[in-house]
Amino acid sequence: MNNVRFFWIGEDTEIFVAESITQLIEGDNHRCGTGVERHEIDGDGTVRLYGDDGDELEWGELDGVATRMTFRNCDDNERRLETLTGNLFDLYAWTDGGRFGLPVMFSTAYA
Repeated sequence: MNNVRFFWIGEDTEIFVAESITQLIEGDNHRCGTGVERHEIDGDGTVRLYGDDGDELEWGELDGVATRMTFRNCDDNERRLETLTGNLFDLYAWTDGGRFGLPVMFSTAYA
């Protein structure tokens, strides 16, 4: 598995996986749905993200060990097949584990 980190952008239910915030915002090209239209990196290294309306987006990094979630795997008819609870690293290994490359959207409340 890659040296992954977990980020949220705009709201904490939208979690993305990348090796760095720079990889996420520069390598996304709108493929994984970050909503970031442009970014700035200040002289002190502070990263500022902006959406298509020009407003600054809040973002943060999640602790992959301390942050726990429950995923429900469903079939095409939304019937629950299995449930897995674990930290972000465990769940990432179970759902993707880097098979689809980075950056990638890991979870959203809107799926």
